[in-house]
Amino acid sequence: MTSLPVFPVLGGQGWSTHKAPAFSTLVATHVSGREVRDALYANPIWRFELTFNALDGTPEGDYGGVGLASFQSLIGLYLQCQGQFGEFVYYDPTDYSVDGQTFGVGDGATSTFQLTRSLGGFSEAIVQPLAPSAPIVFQVQGSAANFAPNNLINYSGDFTNTAWTKSGASVTGGIADPFGGNGAQTITASAASASVNQTRVATGANYVSSLWARRRTGSGTVTLADPANDTNTLTLALTSAWRRFSISGPPAGGDAYSQIRLSATGDAIDVYGAQLEQSILLTPGPYFQTLASSYFGGPWITVAGALVDPSTYTISNGSVAFTTAPLNGSILAWTGYFGFLCRFEADDLDFEQFMANLWRVDSVKFRSLRNQ
Repeated sequence: MTSLPVFPVLGGQGWSTHKAPAFSTLVATHVSGREVRDALYANPIWRFELTFNALDGTPEGDYGGVGLASFQSLIGLYLQCQGQFGEFVYYDPTDYSVDGQTFGVGDGATSTFQLTRSLGGFSEAIVQPLAPSAPIVFQVQGSAANFAPNNLINYSGDFTNTAWTKSGASVTGGIADPFGGNGAQTITASAASASVNQTRVATGANYVSSLWARRRTGSGTVTLADPANDTNTLTLALTSAWRRFSISGPPAGGDAYSQIRLSATGDAIDVYGAQLEQSILLTPGPYFQTLASSYFGGPWITVAGALVDPSTYTISNGSVAFTTAPLNGSILAWTGYFGFLCRFEADDLDFEQFMANLWRVDSVKFRSLRNQ
C-alpha cells in the first residue's frame, strides 16, 4: 500500500478552526404533511477549515516559531495532491486517539472487524489508524514532536521466554506485579555477574531502556545497562516497593540493549514490564506489553482482555482480519492513534505574501472521504 502524505504541523496556524460533521438525508413530504426520511450516510463527512496567520518561506527559519519552510510544506502538500484530486491524512489535534476502545464482540466464527471510536453514544468506523512498521516520529498541532509509543522488546512481560538470554540467572513467573496482576517474574542470581538480556537492531540516535523492579532477597548491586550496554549503567536503588527505573543513550554497533545485571550470587529481584523504545526524550513513555513482535505505535489490540500479537492479524482500511476468529462473547478493544482520510475541497488555494518570505492563508478547506 502506498503511504499517503500527512497534513503538516505548522506553528503559524491561527484561530479559529472549524470542524463540521455533515450527513445527507432524503426527505419526501406527503400532501398530508407527513414526512418520510432516508439517511444516506451511516457516518458523517467531516469538513475542516483552518487558517494560517504566518508561513515562513525561508529554509533557515528567519521567522522564529513559525517553522522553517512552513510555506513550502503546506503548498507542497497541496501540489502533491493536485488540488482536490489526491488524498492525504489529517490528524485532528482534538480527536486522534482512543484508549481501550471496544470495536467488536467475538462470536467464534467472524474473523474480520472494523476499528471504531465512540463519541458519546455514536460509534464511527476508523479507516486510517496509525500503523507504522518501524518507529516513527508522531506529532499533532500544539504538541512537541516525539516518536509514537514503541517497544522493541519481544515478550516484554515474560523474562522466562527464550527471547531473553540468561547468564548465571534463573527466572520464575507468577509474581504479583505493580498493577495487581501476577505478571511479574523473579530473577535469581546463580553466579556473580548474572544477567538477563535482550538485543534489538538499532537504527536511531537515542533509546530509552526501562522496567519495574523491587528487591526480594540480598543486598548486592543491581544495575540496568544503558542501550549501548557499556560501562554507563544505572545502579538501581531497590527496596521492597515497586519502582520504574530507566536509562537512556545512543546504541552501539547497530544494536540497542535491554539488560539487567545482579552482582551477588543468591540475590533475587522481582521485575516487570521491560521496554526499549526509540525516542527523542530521555525518559520512558507509557508501557506497552509485547508478545512475539515488537510494537511501533499501531493499534494495540486485546481480545477478552488479553493482548493479541500483531503477527496474528492484518489491518487494511481499519479492518482487522484475525487469523483465528475470536471466541464467542470475547470483547475486542484497541488503543492507538488515527487520522482522517481527506481531500482538499477546491482546485485553487490563495496564499498571500504580506512581508518578505512571510505568507498567510485565510482559509484551507478539506473534507473527510469514504474508502470503503
